[in-house]
Amino acid sequence: MSGRETPGTDADRAQRAADRRAADRGAGRADGATDPPARTPGIPAGGSAEGPEPGPAAASSGRSAEPGPDAGGLDEADLDETDFDEAYFDEENAGFPRGTPGSGNGPPHRIYAPGGMVNLGFVDGGQHVNNDGEGSAGGRRGHALDGPLFAEEILAAGEGFAEPDWFPEALRYLDSRLLILTGAAGTGRRTAALNLLHRHSTSMVLRAVDTPDLTSWRPHDDSVRGYLVDGLSQPQQLLRGGLVNQLIARLREKEARMVLVLPDVPGLVRDLNRELPGHVVSCVPPSTRALFAARFEAELPDEEQRDRVLTALGRERIDELLERELSPAHVAELVDEVARENADFASIVERLSFLAEEEVPELIERLGGQPSALAFLLAACVFEGLDYRVIQEEADRLLELADERLDATIPGTRQQEEARDNPRFVFDEPMDDQLRGIGARRLPREVHATWGYAYAVEPVRFVRHGRAEAVLRHMWRQYGQLPGLMTDWLQKARRERELSAPIGRVMGLAASWGGGRRALSHISALAKSPESGTRQVAAIAMGIAARDPVLAGEIGYRLSRWSYAKGWQPRATAAYTCGTEYGVSRPDRALALLGQLMHGRDDDSVTHVTSAIHDAVRQLFTSGHQTVVILRLSEWAEEGGRRGEVALASFALLLLDIPWFAEQLRSGTDAAEHVVGLVHRALNEREHFDLVCRTVLAWRQLADGDEPSREALETLLSALSHGMRHGVLRLLVSIEEDEHDSPVGKDIARRTLAAWHDGRSAPTGGDTETRTDRQRSGTP
Repeated sequence: MSGRETPGTDADRAQRAADRRAADRGAGRADGATDPPARTPGIPAGGSAEGPEPGPAAASSGRSAEPGPDAGGLDEADLDETDFDEAYFDEENAGFPRGTPGSGNGPPHRIYAPGGMVNLGFVDGGQHVNNDGEGSAGGRRGHALDGPLFAEEILAAGEGFAEPDWFPEALRYLDSRLLILTGAAGTGRRTAALNLLHRHSTSMVLRAVDTPDLTSWRPHDDSVRGYLVDGLSQPQQLLRGGLVNQLIARLREKEARMVLVLPDVPGLVRDLNRELPGHVVSCVPPSTRALFAARFEAELPDEEQRDRVLTALGRERIDELLERELSPAHVAELVDEVARENADFASIVERLSFLAEEEVPELIERLGGQPSALAFLLAACVFEGLDYRVIQEEADRLLELADERLDATIPGTRQQEEARDNPRFVFDEPMDDQLRGIGARRLPREVHATWGYAYAVEPVRFVRHGRAEAVLRHMWRQYGQLPGLMTDWLQKARRERELSAPIGRVMGLAASWGGGRRALSHISALAKSPESGTRQVAAIAMGIAARDPVLAGEIGYRLSRWSYAKGWQPRATAAYTCGTEYGVSRPDRALALLGQLMHGRDDDSVTHVTSAIHDAVRQLFTSGHQTVVILRLSEWAEEGGRRGEVALASFALLLLDIPWFAEQLRSGTDAAEHVVGLVHRALNEREHFDLVCRTVLAWRQLADGDEPSREALETLLSALSHGMRHGVLRLLVSIEEDEHDSPVGKDIARRTLAAWHDGRSAPTGGDTETRTDRQRSGTP
């Protein structure tokens, strides 16, 4: 009680309070509408000072227990049913003078505003309140949505399911009633979750739950053995104290289990593993081959039929597709295409490329406001398969070169510009997040070797087969300003061997994407570059572009013109092109073109062309055209001059492929005679003797213990002994003096040298004599 005395008796005070209540009920607004009664502390919304809103007891007696229209939809449990003594309130504050609000005069105000904000003064500017605390909702809570998982879906998930390594562990975790399965989209999380629930419960009575809030969800049906929750809008709620234990208790009460499927957001997964050990499993799909085998067997149960299908399509080509780390969804697409009746490999690749291209517009739209992400996507498409560090470097270089051409918006004036992300921020975005954003992954560490040392790489591959080419083709054709930017970017790339092949491939494909009379203009500019690496890129691009029958004719025309160009740069590019896909697919045309390139002044510039010719000849030889190459080199050697020099120099390098030459000599093929003639000529040339001699001596070591190689070498030495010139004589002396204890060829060398010293003709090869022995070398 206040210490102030209130004038009047208790009856007077009660009468005044009653008069005020009557006046308040009768007062109307000027517009004819009445304001809703304000909620007074202690009186529920929709109630009155005479008593609280009817409670459960009243409801049971026949009166409505629903709240009134002004209750805001609150549950009865949330209402404060304490009565309010208005007479007592008036008595307490009757001694205070009346005054305007905020004047300091008048009775003290008691304001109750749970979850609200109260301003006790003038306010200038906007206001905002954000209540994150728990409290009563502003309406009745709706029931969480769930529905049955049909038997067809459960059985389909188990059909062709390849059990991953973590599956047994996940089954054990599910014993606790709750399992959280994390993973990237497309890794088969939902399929694995269905198999876990079905395998653990051996029941088909499963349900899917769609609720943003697990605090309000409860299992209702006693017959349901498992629940699947595919995603939560706020997965952080699982970290809230006690929620998981409450959820497990509800599931245990109904003898049910639940699998939660969540994305692999790094921070979230880390927190879940720390706070909920024994409940979280990361969904890592099995290998692509395991997925394909399981799915293919389910699609075609008959093993003989599967063998026939794979044999008809080509097992090696299917294996090439399976070498990539494909997601389960993409493997399923591949199996569907392979098992399709009358399928051929070309149509399978075309169909997979079409499916990949369907996803490109959505991918570009998702990355549209992120220039760094777009640059990373383009770099990954061009350099897919290289180390992730290379891709990051090229993405950074492209972003710098683009000069805001990848930005959807540009900053305004100094007065309009707002704070924006700093592109030079060193902690911009983790590599794993960038890869996930473009649908790629970093493969396990590989060791590569180069001249003199080895190095480790972690290649980047797209999850979707054919995504790289699909993205580039879509961008090149749909965005007119992009080709210029990409050409500028790729032309200025570092001229390293590992970068040349992917750059040339993309520029060659771009020629067919663009079309028109200037389809090859961006490649022709590279062909005239003084840098060797740039010319090799142009050659690779020409080879790729020649896949297009329309462009193949124009490429042949350009190469023919380049072969007679005055400048050595176009001729060197033409020579490199003969060793690419263009020449491999038409070896006779390529060798004829190489023969045309050997002209010009005898200066240092000709060495660039000669080096390119050697490279092209080696590529043609190793691509399966050995006999054609040897016959053409033999023709050039007989002509002499510059062609003869190039022929012998190229042959000396090719002779290192000892197994092929040994097979020709041992079998006495048509190429054997030309091989003997080329060896004879090369030995008699000072520039080539050392390399050919070392190769023959190495052949002796290889033949020691290998009868076919021994027979072939002795056949060669016997044939050479019929043309004793200084080069052959030096070779036989080297064999006789060779410190290697192998007896291969020494007997022939001693007999031939002895006959030469005595002035007699060289002896025959005895029992090693073959058709080649009786052939004279073509040396003059």
